This record gives sequence, C-alpha cells and structure tokens, in this order.
Amino acid sequence: MGEEGPPSLEYIQAKDLFPPKELVKEEENLQVPFTVLQGEGVEFLGRATDALIAISNYRLHIKFKDSVIN
Repeated sequence: MGEEGPPSLEYIQAKDLFPPKELVKEEENLQVPFTVLQGEGVEFLGRATDALIAISNYRLHIKFKDSVIN
C-alpha cells in the first residue's frame, strides 16, 4: 500500500479567507449600538455633532438622539 498523504480536499471557511478588520474607535468608551449579525464585523465607530456612526462590512448605521438610519 502507498504512503498516506494530506487529504485531497481542504475545507476553508469564509472567515479564514476574509478575516475581520480591526475596529477603529474615535473614543475608547464608544459601544456598537446594534446587534452584530453573523459574519458582520464593525470597522469604524465614531461621533458626529448629534450622532453616533458605525460602519461595518455590511451596513452604515447612524444613531441620532431621536432616530436611526440603518
């Protein structure tokens, strides 16, 4: 019988091909204002004059005092 080598198929998950980027925060005390979906990674979190802005690989989320744009 022959030598046993590595398997002929490799299973690669999408998370291994596209690792999440590091979160950039304007202020350390800022928190992501929404529940992150599976596969989603928040990349930027910052403040505007009257809003909190979060950018992920899936959405742009702007939270104002009385409303939200998602």
